[in-house]
Amino acid sequence: MSVNATNSQNSCGTCGETSPGTGAELTQNNVPRTIRISYRGSEIVPALVPSNTYVKDKLNVLERTFTEIETPILIRLTESQFEGTPTSHIFLFLGGKGTYGGLSPVAFRESHLMYLTTINAQIEDIEESSNTVFIDLGVLPNANYLIAANGEGRDLSDPNKIYFFTYIKDGNNYLIKFEGPNGYYGGEYENQLVAANLIPSISSADPVQIDTSQTITYSFHSPETIRTDYFPTALSIRSIQTIGVASLAYSNNNGASYSVIALPLANPFVVPAGWVNFRITYQVGTVRAGVNLTT
Repeated sequence: MSVNATNSQNSCGTCGETSPGTGAELTQNNVPRTIRISYRGSEIVPALVPSNTYVKDKLNVLERTFTEIETPILIRLTESQFEGTPTSHIFLFLGGKGTYGGLSPVAFRESHLMYLTTINAQIEDIEESSNTVFIDLGVLPNANYLIAANGEGRDLSDPNKIYFFTYIKDGNNYLIKFEGPNGYYGGEYENQLVAANLIPSISSADPVQIDTSQTITYSFHSPETIRTDYFPTALSIRSIQTIGVASLAYSNNNGASYSVIALPLANPFVVPAGWVNFRITYQVGTVRAGVNLTT
């Protein structure tokens, strides 16, 4: 599991205002709820994952009501334009019962959100994207999607859309992503789809990915250079990813002195227990930066 340590000290904000009181008995059916949101990767560059501020702004576009029996509430953000296997960033909503966003007087806040993990996207995540087009090929017992896709003319001409062919085999749904120059293909058209144009993406037969690692994410915007976190126990970091960072250092003596962390890591780096400052310098010409520490 992944935790956004930069928000680990934030309070829930409006939890006390919107959660049910203790005077009445609460029937808890533990009904989970998932909110799926698509985004363009260019909107969060150079961040490694969407920040709590970015997710909060996305959520505040619409008014949403949560009941006391809806838990957990997960926010899944999936990039609408991607190469290869799409991924979803998952956040846990901590705000509690109430109406948030839109015209509601209670807005979503950064402190309502905790980043959990990034996993491979599911079909439902892709379907929520406003710029995806799905072309249903029906049931294909032999999975001959190339023949089926060329069976009639296909309008794949909009450069602002991502096209998927879908089919069913053995009761499972499969997504095949179109890659190639936009245009008209198959059927009566001169251009016919070839294997290189149709890239298998994801399917309902894929096992659900479980991430057992822990990822701590820090985002910086100039002139910010320091993030402070508390670690109850020492933590072994096996990899560090950075974007826009020229150097990374840490201090466990309240900033009296800093030790530079050599990147890329040759061996696991141990974050000491207690309060730790992480300090960066920016790459030349960069005003935003991100750091991921992964156990």
